Amino acid sequence: MCIKGLDVDSVISGYIYYEGYWERDMLQLMLKILQAYPNATLLDVGSNIGMFSVTAAAANYSVVAVDPFKTNLAYIRLSTVLHGSQDNVRYIPHTIRVIHIILEYLQGATPFVTADVARTKPSEEIGEGVESITFNELLDVVHTDTVIVKMDIQGAECKALIPFLQKKIKTKYIPYIIMEWQWITYNMMGLCPDIQPLIKAFLDNGYFPANVTTRHELDIETQKTWYDVLWVHQDAIH
Repeated sequence: MCIKGLDVDSVISGYIYYEGYWERDMLQLMLKILQAYPNATLLDVGSNIGMFSVTAAAANYSVVAVDPFKTNLAYIRLSTVLHGSQDNVRYIPHTIRVIHIILEYLQGATPFVTADVARTKPSEEIGEGVESITFNELLDVVHTDTVIVKMDIQGAECKALIPFLQKKIKTKYIPYIIMEWQWITYNMMGLCPDIQPLIKAFLDNGYFPANVTTRHELDIETQKTWYDVLWVHQDAIH
């Protein structure tokens, strides 16, 4: 697993350097789910340097890694090349467009704004442009009918997932969605001012929330105490 210099990334890379992993419970959960769905694709949205993507690829599963920073995707590529699993991964260097006119926040809480907004900012505050894609558009480029989603986009999950959940005809079956939850409940950066539509959309589509460690169903009333959550479809293989 290739990591960044600790002077650059003391959090994720630093934890991997000292402990050998990142988010172990979620990582183990992902592998168990992929064992149940060996022909599915792992859609790693907000992949960063690829702890999940690299691990899944090493276990010979199909992966689509999505991150706006090409440097992060390059780390994933090098990690898989060194392991010989590079052919298992496709790379999407995009942000997830939550609505057609607004910004997106991904791993590291880096803000992305539209070109029109960028023109109003000082040049020193604006970096290289990045293409964006909606979650529904992203699903269209996945080759398999079944998709396992791991999503970490720093609170934007609320707006990113609702259009998929509210879509009447779905082209992909997603039995499991692994996601951070704390940033959503705290409305990080104002991206999810009302979480109830997201919860309702999950429930209306036959999903229930589960603990990422025990996989036991969670009580909706306790959702403000959740840190990470696994959304399980009622027809999913357990």
